[in-house]
Amino acid sequence: MSDGFAGDEALVGAARFDVRGACRWVIERADCVQIDAGAIERWAKQVSLDEIRPAPRPAALRFLGRPADVARWILLIDCLNFYFWSQAGPLWTVEYEGRRWQRYFALVAALRRAVACHPGWLTAERWASATATDCEAVFAGDSHIPLLEERMRILNETGRVLLNRFDGEAIHLAEQARFDAVRVAGAVSEAFPSFRDVHGYKGRQIPILKRAQIFASDLAAGFEENQTTPITNLAGLTAFADYRLPQTLRHLGVMVLAGEFEARIESEQLIESGSPEEIELRAGTVRAVDLMVEALRRMRRADLPCWLVDEYLWDHSHDDDVIVRHHRTVTHDY
Repeated sequence: MSDGFAGDEALVGAARFDVRGACRWVIERADCVQIDAGAIERWAKQVSLDEIRPAPRPAALRFLGRPADVARWILLIDCLNFYFWSQAGPLWTVEYEGRRWQRYFALVAALRRAVACHPGWLTAERWASATATDCEAVFAGDSHIPLLEERMRILNETGRVLLNRFDGEAIHLAEQARFDAVRVAGAVSEAFPSFRDVHGYKGRQIPILKRAQIFASDLAAGFEENQTTPITNLAGLTAFADYRLPQTLRHLGVMVLAGEFEARIESEQLIESGSPEEIELRAGTVRAVDLMVEALRRMRRADLPCWLVDEYLWDHSHDDDVIVRHHRTVTHDY
C-alpha cells in the first residue's frame, strides 16, 4: 500500500501509512521469521489458477441498500471484525435465517438480525450510545462473543468519530478518498483509532492495517453487489495479515519460523500483540504474498492482486491437511 495520496488536505495525516514498504523493511531485519523463495517458486508453478478466486459470500448475509446505508453497514461490520477464536469453551454461535453461524459469519448474522429488528442499529448515533446491555442483546447466541467490552468500546468510539468527522456517514469518507481503495484504507486508519494498526519495531513505526484494508476491500464488494460507485485501485492493497494466512504460509513452507518461536505457536502459547515476533509474523505475511503475486506474474503470466491471493490462502487454511496451528494473540487488530 503506497502513500500516493499525500497532499490531499483531508487525508494528509494518512500519508504515513506505507504498509508494503514497512513490512519489507521488517522482514529484511527479522530474527524469527524467514521467507523461502524456493517454496514460493514451487507454489507458483503448481497452484491451479482457477482456484484463486473470490471467496463465496453467503446470500443470507448480503446487504442490499442505498450507497450510504451500504457504507455504514460495512463500517459497522469491520469496526467489530476481530478475534473470534476462544481460549476456552465452545465457539460463539448465532442462529439466523435457519442456519447456525460462527466466527466472522456469526458477527454478520448478529448484526443483520439487529438491524432487521431495529433499523437504528445502522446509524452512528446508535453505535455511539450503545451500552453493555445493548451489545449483549445484539450478540446473544450459544456461548459468548469474545472481548465484548472491547467491542462495545470500539463501537462507541466509531459512532462518535463518524458523527464528529463525517456527519454520521461513512460514504463521506469514501468520497473524500475519491473511492480509491488505498486512500480509503489510509483515511479510515487516520480517522478511527481502532483501525490504526501501527506498531513499533526496532525503532520504526510499522503500519499493517489489516482491518483498514479489509474495510476498503469489503466496501468495494458491497458497492459492487449493489451496483453503485466502484472502488478503484484494489490492486494497491496488500495481504490482510491475520491468524490464518501465516498458518497457510507455514503449511506451504513459504514462511519458516525460528524453532523456539514455532514451538510456542504449536503449543498454543499466547503471542503478545505488538511483540517483535508478532510483528515479524504479520509483516512476513504481507511480504510473502507480495512475492507470491510477483512469482505468478513472472512464471504464469497471471496478474492477480494480493487481496485475491489472500482469499485463496485464507480459505485453504481450513483444509484437512493443514495441521500446523495458527498463532494466538489477543488483539482488536485482527
